[in-house]
This record gives sequence, C-alpha cells and structure tokens, in this order.
Amino acid sequence: MTDKQKMYFNLFFEERINEYKKIDKLKNWNNGTARKKYNLINAFYLEELDITQTELMQLKKYFEYYKSKYDMYYNIDRRDFFLNDPEKLTRWFQKQNDKCDYCEISQADLHKIVEIRGGNLTLNQRTKRSKGVLEIERRDSTLGYEFNNCILACPLCNNAKSNLIDANSWRNYFKTAMKAFYVELLRKYENPMKKLREMQIMTKEEAIHYFLTTTIDPAKNVSGEFSSFTSSLYEIRKITGRDQMTGKRMKHYDSNNWLGTIGYMTLLDMLGTCFRPKSKSNINKNSFSKALNYFANPALNEDTINVLYALRCAFAHDFSLYNINKKRPALTHNFVIQHGDKKPVVTFPEEIWDGNFENKSEKNQTIVYLESFGDIVEDVCKNVVLLAKNKNLEIVLHSGYKELINRYTFTQKLSISLTFTKDSKIVKFPNKK
Repeated sequence: MTDKQKMYFNLFFEERINEYKKIDKLKNWNNGTARKKYNLINAFYLEELDITQTELMQLKKYFEYYKSKYDMYYNIDRRDFFLNDPEKLTRWFQKQNDKCDYCEISQADLHKIVEIRGGNLTLNQRTKRSKGVLEIERRDSTLGYEFNNCILACPLCNNAKSNLIDANSWRNYFKTAMKAFYVELLRKYENPMKKLREMQIMTKEEAIHYFLTTTIDPAKNVSGEFSSFTSSLYEIRKITGRDQMTGKRMKHYDSNNWLGTIGYMTLLDMLGTCFRPKSKSNINKNSFSKALNYFANPALNEDTINVLYALRCAFAHDFSLYNINKKRPALTHNFVIQHGDKKPVVTFPEEIWDGNFENKSEKNQTIVYLESFGDIVEDVCKNVVLLAKNKNLEIVLHSGYKELINRYTFTQKLSISLTFTKDSKIVKFPNKK
C-alpha cells in the first residue's frame, strides 16, 4: 500500500473514525469540537490526509471490496485477522470465490434461497444463520483466525460439522448429501410454476412474496421463471436513471423519459388489477386509479388522479400530449411535461380545454411533473411491499394466487435472441417469453 492508503486504512478501519465524537477522542479535543470544525466527516479525512476530494474517492474505491467483507465479518476476535495485512485478507477472500469450502454452494444461491423462502434460511428466524451468509470457519477451533486455518462455510455445513467431525471426513461422508439438499431447495423455490403444476402446497403469502421480490439480474444469463412486476420495475429504473435496486434518483436521472413513465403507468395498472389493502373495500374505478386510491401515500385527490389517468391514456394510446374524452370532459387535457420534482405533481389549468386544437393556449395547459410522478409510483410499490410484509394485502384476481403466478410470470431461457454492436463489442440479450 502507498503511504496515503496506509494512513486512510489506519483512520477508517483501525481507529474506525466514522463519527464526530471519535474525531474528538483521537485529537484530544473537547466534545463537539469536530462537529463545529467539519461540516462532513469526509472533510476531516481531506485535512488529515492532505488530499483532494478526488483522491479521497480513489482511496474509498481502492478499499471498496475489503470494506464489504469488513462490514460483514469483522468482530473483536478477528481484529488481527482483518487488520494485520488487509491486502493478504483481500486475496484470501477472493480465493474463497464466495463459495462454501465443504459443499460448494455459492453466496448468490444462498441469498436466492433466503429471498424466496421469505427472508429466512433456517427454521429458527432468531439465529444469525437464518440470513444465509457464508461464515468464516476455523478448520481447527483450538487455533486462532489464521489464513491457513480459515475457510468460508455455509451456515448448514458449519453448524452440522461442529467439532465432532474433521474437515476431510465431512467432505467424504456428507458433502454429496448437503449438495443434493441445496439442489433440491433451489429446484423447488426457483420454479413456482412447476410447484403449482405438481400440486405442491403454496400459500397465498408465498405467491405474493414471489411476485413482489423475484427479479432477474440482467448481468447474469440465467434461466427460470420470473415476476413481470419486479423485472419490469428493474428495467424502468434503468431507463429513467434510477438506482435499479432502490429506486432512488441517480445523477444521470432522466425524468423526461416517456417510455419510463409509461412503464410506471403500466405498473399501476398491474397493481390495481391484482391487489387491494385488506383494510379497504373495493371501488368501482379503472385499475390505474384503483392503485393510486389504494396505495398512494400521502393520498392524492380525485382531480389529480383523473389528470394522471388522462396522461396515461394519452401516452399509452397515442404517445401524445393530448387526451380527448367526450363522455368524461374531466379527462380532456392539453398536457405540458415539465422537468423537476415540484409538488403537487399536477398544476391545473386556468381554463378548461374543450378538446378543440384551435383553442389551445397556455391558460388551458395542464402541467405534469414526471419526476414527481415517478416518485409517487416508487412509493406506491414500497407501500404494496410493506402491506404484503404485514400480511395486509389481498389478491383480488378472480382465480387468486394461481392466476397471479401464472398470469404475471415470464420465462427466460439461456438461448440468445438478440445481438447488436456497441463500441466494437457484441452485446447479447437473453430470450424472454
């Protein structure tokens, strides 16, 4: 490591300077001095290391992988293991390849099992092992945490092996059985459609959890059946410049992306068709308006919902900014799309537009802020997930959870259907049906 990297490592990982009070303690200052001196913790690092903001970002990037393992596994018993030689520790983790040294299940597959089983790997939800994280196992428990004595092991192997069976015996007698057990778990839970066809038990809660959480990672070419809701949300966030996992706006956020907005509108149609909070009775409205009435928080007034539905009709039916509805004049609008997150999401016109294009004017323009609309739909999705988690979400489809799984599932196969060139590289897309 360079001198600057060593200094940063000492401050961030050894001294664990991540709070103002720790800066006060390190510098022997009175309580509150650091908070007055630095508007951000990063400002302390800039001054202490005598570096620029760019150089600080480079240091953070250099230790990014190490930090991910430090955050996951560090404790006081492993202090020397983590702090004596960080570069050697990084190489040790990379050598483990995120797999159990005994049964060879990957961390990705463990997370997959935990996710689809409702956030729990083990029968006892109170144990740390219920989260399905690979554990640092000492081959010889009488020795300390040393690189030649440590491996990564899955929670089941690590727990079952204990001190009664040595590592070689475990591999010889139990490895095959454990691998077969995990393969069966993945087979069951990765294919809920097959589970239904085989008439295996699937609760309504399992179906809802699957619908709301099962996603495709576009970076991996994997086969299986996936929820169209979460997969479409993932892609909508991508084209609108949001973080694909959280939905938060990124620096390159494109609020004026019409296709992304249509995608959000489709999600509202889907949610309004499939679900209703158990605490609310059915309302006689279109699925788009139902979703906003049921799940928007804070609640939207009916005039705003009508405007957003009218924009949905204009976008989805004609890809235009005009919606004319002679039977329902409240849905007739001359739209203008604005950038920004102004609230409320709609600015109503001074005058009602009669649908005659010769009479268009600034006074009868209805302004909609797409950035705010995207935020509303993201909040709707989060509220639906929260209701499901608290078991307060009702499926309203005629055939219940079986229709939810069959109707809103698509299959991705390993075959390649589309290719195009970008920057002299071939980019391939997996086939979807």
